Amino acid sequence: MEQMDQSPLHDAVAAALRRCLTDDEIEQATHLATGAHALIRGHLGQDPPDEASDVVSYVVAQMIARALSRAGDVPAGLASLTATTGPFSLAHGYSTDSQGGGVWLTRQDQIMLRPWRTGVVSVPLTSERYP
Repeated sequence: MEQMDQSPLHDAVAAALRRCLTDDEIEQATHLATGAHALIRGHLGQDPPDEASDVVSYVVAQMIARALSRAGDVPAGLASLTATTGPFSLAHGYSTDSQGGGVWLTRQDQIMLRPWRTGVVSVPLTSERYP
């Protein structure tokens, strides 16, 4: 898969975040792009075709924006946090499909990439009507 030139990548991520990127975020975005492209390639089961480049660029930018906007002090995969003052209780809830702190594909991303996903189809070689 052809990697995006970094300037358009940074512009797309900034557009997804609706703000300019900091110098630290620019470095992180470049690193996260590698993981995003690898995850898309793995999801599709092949390198995306050239006709999918606009969709792939959009999805990569969204994936990086999500990873950058996750609060740094929140543990990866945390779904809920409950704190009670007396008698001192604290509970963390983690989702079953928790992310490890990097990039991830949402259901919406998967739907956008679906036209280029490979799959297996079973076609009968004989007619079911005439065995």
